[in-house]
Amino acid sequence: MALTDEDFAAVPLGTPHSITIAQFVKQEEIDPIYYQRSYYLEPEELGMKPFALLLETLRDRGVAAVARFTLRHKERTCVLRPYQNTLALHVLFDQDEVRPSEVPSSQHDAPVDKESLELAKSYIEALSTDFLPEQHVDAYREAILTLIDEKAASLETKAATSPVQDGLPDLMAALQKPSRTFSRRKTGRPLLGNAPKLARVSDSPVALRLQQAPTP
Repeated sequence: MALTDEDFAAVPLGTPHSITIAQFVKQEEIDPIYYQRSYYLEPEELGMKPFALLLETLRDRGVAAVARFTLRHKERTCVLRPYQNTLALHVLFDQDEVRPSEVPSSQHDAPVDKESLELAKSYIEALSTDFLPEQHVDAYREAILTLIDEKAASLETKAATSPVQDGLPDLMAALQKPSRTFSRRKTGRPLLGNAPKLARVSDSPVALRLQQAPTP
């Protein structure tokens, strides 16, 4: 038996045009293993007042909203919480998408002597500090970017000292383009109706921005 596109289109979606809040919870009640990806929410013009009201209420009560919405033709569970001057939307894995741990319990039962435990506690205390994300970088990516800059600088030097032959491309013009081409964005299909627009939190090479963009 095969399902057609028409079969899938006929299946109703509960939240095709909106974000529907189901409940309010303390954010610490949600195990981080359920977090899949994060977006910033941006309200449409008609939804600015409800958006601001929800933002201030969540901030005042110190809670997060658990909701359902449709993303790329699939209904997903998400969490809305205040972040800086807007709302962050965290897409969650469904419960059946989180695989249980398969580590045998016997591996957790290894005996730990008191001296080793005290040494481990001292090690943790020595490294305990506030979390600063800027201190944690991708060293390999930084090395690659540095290598590209060095290669580009080397080509610029060679182009400046070597005569340009007729018929060859202008290397200097090509080198004026940014060498760091890793940070690129793609536009995706917009959410339907008056649902808030989403923008990926991360600005990494694979980050996407879901905005009101023309359908290709």
